[in-house]
Amino acid sequence: MPWECSVSCGGGKGTRSRICFDPDLCKGPEEERGRCNTQPCPIRQEEETSRILEDIQDYLLTIHQNFQLMKGDDVTMPCKGSMAHALDNRYPNAQVSWLLNGKPVYVDDKKKILEDNQDLLVKNVTHEDSGVFTCVVQIDRRTSVTVSLSTVTVQNDMPDLKVEVGYSFYLLCNGIILSRIFPSKLLQKWYHNTTLYKEFKDSSPRDENELYFKTSNYSDSGVWLCRIAEQGGRSRRSSREWVTNVITVQVMPPKTLIQKLIPYTIGGAVGLVLILLISLIYYIKAKLALRREIKAKTKKSDKTSKSSKKSKSKKKSKGKAKKDSKKSKGKSVKDSKKSKGKSDKDSKKSKGKSDKDSKKSKGKSVKDSKKSKGKSDKDSKKSKEKKKSHKRHGDSKSSKSKKKSKDKKQ
Repeated sequence: MPWECSVSCGGGKGTRSRICFDPDLCKGPEEERGRCNTQPCPIRQEEETSRILEDIQDYLLTIHQNFQLMKGDDVTMPCKGSMAHALDNRYPNAQVSWLLNGKPVYVDDKKKILEDNQDLLVKNVTHEDSGVFTCVVQIDRRTSVTVSLSTVTVQNDMPDLKVEVGYSFYLLCNGIILSRIFPSKLLQKWYHNTTLYKEFKDSSPRDENELYFKTSNYSDSGVWLCRIAEQGGRSRRSSREWVTNVITVQVMPPKTLIQKLIPYTIGGAVGLVLILLISLIYYIKAKLALRREIKAKTKKSDKTSKSSKKSKSKKKSKGKAKKDSKKSKGKSVKDSKKSKGKSDKDSKKSKGKSDKDSKKSKGKSVKDSKKSKGKSDKDSKKSKEKKKSHKRHGDSKSSKSKKKSKDKKQ
């Protein structure tokens, strides 16, 4: 049976028992006591994370990366530095992100995170790239740590800020991130054209992140610089300073009435032009939509017409076929009728001829019969008349004879 141990690692006391089915073979005690789980215990993750965080904090206290650039320069800021090996070995899947003044840096044509060590390359820098860049490593779901910090300032030949005399304005220092990262007291200083203008001794950069001017003067024109200095820290160096922002200010004379009206005029003109452009765009869109609709309708109409034509053609061909069939049938019927008629005519003609011949023959026969009858009647009449004549002659003879006889008698 397995050990029932007092600890999971590092060696402890435990007991284990055995189960025996054959008493003759199993000799000795049923239970054993001794040391168990003697394998060394691994370093706890929490302890290791804590140790790495301390190492990172010490590393941050030893580095000082302050880039003062001119507009258009390129800069590469390191991320993990000498901590890269320890972080990559212990946290190979750690996620890296860059922040500028506490806001995420998005990779684009200007900004690029290098694959080998996650360093940040910024090309063609402008005043908008000024501030505190921090590289943050997400070592687990709950823990993220800043592993490097770099300050960038960009000086411009042209004014970064234009303000009309008498108006208020303010300048940002961008030192809040430094006060969040470093535990030591930080001193904020503002310089105007290399001369110290103001020093915030009793407050941290977190509380005083901007320098406010209620009313601007011509003397406020020039280069303004914010510097953060470390005081009484654990840094190996005596003191570190970071320049977090450089702004070129130009205080301009008040505008004349015409100059004041120009923006409104331009604004009105621009507004009018925009309205016209929008109207034109809508008009073109409407026209195109109408054209598309007409085209679609025409296409549909053509399709319908084509279909109708096809159907008509089909019907026509069907009708023609029907007509031809009818014509053929009619012709056939006509021919049949004609043939029948001809046959009937011929039959009638033949019949008529036959009837005529029959009639003629009959007529001839009747005529002959009549002639014969007439002749017979004539002959009969003649015979009758002859007989009559003979009778009369006989009677006359008889009367004569009688008279003769009578006369004789007498």
